[in-house]
Amino acid sequence: MVNESPAQRRASQLRENRDRTHEAAQKLRHRINVGRYAGLRHPDELYVLAAMLEACAFEMDRLPSQTGRAALAAVRELLDDDLEKAGHVEPLSAGDGH
Repeated sequence: MVNESPAQRRASQLRENRDRTHEAAQKLRHRINVGRYAGLRHPDELYVLAAMLEACAFEMDRLPSQTGRAALAAVRELLDDDLEKAGHVEPLSAGDGH
């Protein structure tokens, strides 16, 4: 919004960051569930990562700035579906057994 105060912009950005972080955790859990049907090994560790994203979302305004930036970088990776980008990670699956 054009006439937002700095405090309103920060609050709006915080809400957006929280929403996207919750969305990324949900997407990761979905990918884990799909991967389990494909033989994904050790999904429990990945569920822990999804839980960490959720915790970051709930505490976004209290995270140290470097931790918050790292969490948001992970969120961008999880929510970016561009298959052509450098560093693209394939969906979770048993793959070659690793």
